[in-house]
This record gives sequence, structure tokens and C-alpha cells, in this order.
Amino acid sequence: MLFRSNDEHLYKDTIDMLKKLQSEEVAGKEYSRLTASLWENPYCDTTYFDNCADAARETGELDFLVEAYREAIRAAKKEAKNIIVSWLELSLARLYREFVGDEKKAVRTWERIVDTFAASKEEDEIGEVKGIASNCLARYSISQAVNAGIGSAEAEKHGKKLEKLVRKTTASANEAMSWIPANTPALVLGLWYRLSGRQEEADACFRPSIKEAIQILSDDDPENDIRGLFELQSALMVAGDDSNYLAIAYYLGVYKDDELGIMKIG
Repeated sequence: MLFRSNDEHLYKDTIDMLKKLQSEEVAGKEYSRLTASLWENPYCDTTYFDNCADAARETGELDFLVEAYREAIRAAKKEAKNIIVSWLELSLARLYREFVGDEKKAVRTWERIVDTFAASKEEDEIGEVKGIASNCLARYSISQAVNAGIGSAEAEKHGKKLEKLVRKTTASANEAMSWIPANTPALVLGLWYRLSGRQEEADACFRPSIKEAIQILSDDDPENDIRGLFELQSALMVAGDDSNYLAIAYYLGVYKDDELGIMKIG
């Protein structure tokens, strides 16, 4: 419908359309066409979300859009659309953090998702949602620790939260963390350990991701080599191995100042 590329001339039109959808109920249902539209487009990394959020910010209608998402979540819960609820909550969290400027609400949303789906596997869709929320929490915690100053009591508090988060992302209940998963929170925890001078613990966090990347590069499927190189590059970046990190970047044609992704702090 109207959700193509947006610009300043379309912001008001976008909001007007959203409000029109809100004013019209779906035939035979107790929710609006806007709620139905959000159910069809629940993700926070799409043009739909970006256009809605940009338009709401530029027209001073963020409160309207936040409430639209909250209403869509309430209605989805009534219909037992649990996966859609979770995707919408991730979108709402992004709205809070990046557009409204209420980081605390975003953090509480991520924490609730991680706690609610603690037993979910990464392979299913709920596990994917949990993984995204875990990644967001990891980035938030390391940014808070760095901003507080490595070695400070406040930084240590966020470091402990990272340790708890990594435990929640693994199937292992081992409190000694003898098994670390190959995922973003583990890499971020490794970065925290490295910055804190705890190199042995840092290496234990980096090793699974490096091993997994090498396994991907060593298999018989050449189509996944780029994925393996990016995973290896991410691990080398947080490990502080600049020379090998840059070697992969040049091989891929991506250079140091480009946005590579998973470990943006802040």
C-alpha cells in the first residue's frame, strides 16, 4: 500500500493513513484494520516499521504509534498469537529506544522476552526472537559498562548481567560456565572480560564462535563461506585481533570504517 520509500512530504500522509486504518474495524472482529496491518508486518527491521516510525517522529505522533503497537499486542494476546506478540514487542522496544528515547522500557521488554522464552531453542521462531532480544541486551550492557568506566562498581554490575545473560542463552545449567555458546552475547561477554584484563576467560568466550566459523569454512558447501567469514571476523574483532580482522575485511571488500554489524557499541 503506501509503505514504499518515505520522505518528508509523505510523513503526514503516512500518519493519516495509519489513523484511518485505526478508525476502521475488521469485519466481524473486535480490532482495527491498523492492528491487522501490524500483525501482518510485526518486524522491526522492515521498511514498513521504518516508514511508520519516521513519520510518527517527524509529525509528533510517537505516542499514537506506541499506543497502536500496544493495542496490537493486547489484541494478539487475546487471539493467542504468541509469536506475533513477541515480534511486535521487539518492534515496540525499538520504538522506545531509538525514537521515544526511553531506553529503560526497551530494556525491560528485552528482559521479559528472554525470561519468558528461556527454554526456547534458537532454531525455532520464538528462539529467533529471544536471540534478537538477547543480542540487544548484550549490546546495551557492554555500552553501559564502557560508559561507566571499566573497573568501576557500575561497570562490574553490567558485567555480571552479561554473565547471567550468557547462561540464559545456553542449554547448559553449569554455573561454572564450562560450556559457552557461539553467539553474540558470548562474544560481548568475551569483550567485557578482555577489557577487564581477564584474558583467559575472554578466550573461552571467543573460542566457540571461532571454532564454529572455521567449521563452516571447512565444510563442502561454498555458498556459506561468506557467512563463515563474517562470523570469524566478528569474533576476531571483539578479540582485538586487528590484523586478521582487517585481512578478512580486505578479502571481502569491506574496510575498517564500514558498518559491519553485530558489535556496534552504543
